[in-house]
Amino acid sequence: MPNKRQEAIELLKQACGLAPQTGFEKFMYLGQVLDACGRAREAEAAMRAGVEILKNENDAANSNGEFLTSALCSLAELLMGMIHDDDDMMDACYASESALPELGEVEALLEQAMTSSNGKSPVGV
Repeated sequence: MPNKRQEAIELLKQACGLAPQTGFEKFMYLGQVLDACGRAREAEAAMRAGVEILKNENDAANSNGEFLTSALCSLAELLMGMIHDDDDMMDACYASESALPELGEVEALLEQAMTSSNGKSPVGV
């Protein structure tokens, strides 16, 4: 019998497959559960999908800025954790910030988060 996290992953993957262009939440939740299971690369892909849905919805309705801010911060946090957990990335980070393009991406995500919130505090996803 699968554990509860694995069951959640399977159910969330099914939900993502049923409506892959809408409902950013399921992708963000999937990313969180995958990360908790030590599956960071899969978590990154899921969170990126959620962020893209939000960006598309935000462009269309211009009303999801706070959710987009929170999602961008969650993705940035995941990437920072991945950098921290990878010894080679950490060595490159200590050698030179410019030697690690992932740090630049984290900065870019946080800048996007600041502009998407229009000065409002992010809400939880």
